[in-house]
Amino acid sequence: MKNEYSLNFLEKQRLPSSEKEESVYFKMLHVIETGKIKHSFNSLDELYNKLSLNDYYIAHNLIIRKGNKKIFKGRVFISKRDKLISFLNKSRAINDIRSYLISPAINNEFDYVCYVDDDQIHLYCI
Repeated sequence: MKNEYSLNFLEKQRLPSSEKEESVYFKMLHVIETGKIKHSFNSLDELYNKLSLNDYYIAHNLIIRKGNKKIFKGRVFISKRDKLISFLNKSRAINDIRSYLISPAINNEFDYVCYVDDDQIHLYCI
């Protein structure tokens, strides 16, 4: 089955040629899997107050497993803060919030990652 959902409403930028989507995604996932929840948000509006930088990675959190191996099937893009907020608001308005990982796009460093889906919003840190 092919995943046709590719963050269509998002005004996005491709990753620099030196970065691979799968590598960025698994670094973000590592923070989720090994870190701790630093803060839980009650709404997207609360999350927006935390997003103070200009550029963010956003990853469609979609993996499949074959045995113990995880295979990334989503997409990763960079988005400007205001475009990211607009995208999340549009997704919320049509009741189509998927599972996303969001992190500042700073030198491929992942100090924190936000996990967003239709039921929960958490900020994870290692």
